[in-house]
Parts: sequence; structure tokens; C-alpha cells
Amino acid sequence: MEAAPAATGGRAALSSSPPAPLPTSRRSSEAGRRLPERVTIRSAARIHNSRGEHHVRLLTGERTSSHEISPKPSGFGSSATGGELLMLARATCFCNDVYREAAKMGIDVSQVDVECSAEFPAEGAPAEGIAYSAKITANASERQIRDLAAEADRLAEMQNTVRSAIPVRITKVEVDAV
Repeated sequence: MEAAPAATGGRAALSSSPPAPLPTSRRSSEAGRRLPERVTIRSAARIHNSRGEHHVRLLTGERTSSHEISPKPSGFGSSATGGELLMLARATCFCNDVYREAAKMGIDVSQVDVECSAEFPAEGAPAEGIAYSAKITANASERQIRDLAAEADRLAEMQNTVRSAIPVRITKVEVDAV
């Protein structure tokens, strides 16, 4: 990343050039399977944290929602770790995709349970052994439910993001020196 800090007053910002655009044609997953046409949906998460406060706001497209995650007992930081939230993102993505794909397949799903796990071997080290399991209860045959799970897994954006090892970079840092 080529980044240069820019300073104005008491604030400094870290900026970098924008990422290269993604192709707009059909894409292939790591396994060579075709993914649907590209439709960009912007998602973002914002937090505000100060002593005794931890506010979470999620944004996808025009939809926003606030969620309660308590601060750490010390008062600063989140009681949920980034690793836990990454696993929650993966579990949520698969769950939502099961319901979405079930509707397309005409399958009536009544319950989805998902457990995602990973091991973080050291501070700052990437996750290892990322895996997940699911239980899907639906009014369909075993084969149909297994096909549904495979399709949801194939299309799960969070799983595909982790599988692709997409680069992540910091694009801006604002500093208020007090």
C-alpha cells in the first residue's frame, strides 16, 4: 500500500489510492464454479467507543440498524472480539443465504442453526482451521436439503471473502491529539 500521512491542524489522515475496480463480467469462485452477475451492495459497520459506551451501527445499501454490544468490563473496547464477530458474520451470511436460496428452490425452511469456529494462534496472527457446521430443518428430502446447503455455501459472500484471502487495507486514520 502506498500511503502518505496528510496533516491538517491537530488531525492527521492516512490515505491511499482507491482499489482497482472489480470486473463486471461473470466471476468464478476458487473451485471454478460460476457466480451470479455482479451486483454491488455496499455494507459497512461503524462503532463509537468511549468509557462505558460501545455503539454499533450496521449499514447495507439504504438500510441501517443499531445493535447492542456492551463495552469491556474495563469500560474501553468491545466485549465481543473481532474473531467472534468474524465468526458471527460467517454464520449469519450462511443462515441468510439458506433462506434466500430455499425460497428460490421452493423449499420451506423452518430452522437454521450454524456454528462457525476458528483458532487464532497468536496476537496479530491470521485465523487457522476456519470451519463451520449447520443444521437445517426443512420440509424437503435429505438430498434437497443437502443441495440447498451446498448452494448456500457456494454463494455465501463471507465464506467466499475468507476463501479468497482478499487484501484489506486501512484507508484513513484521523487523529485528535488531546
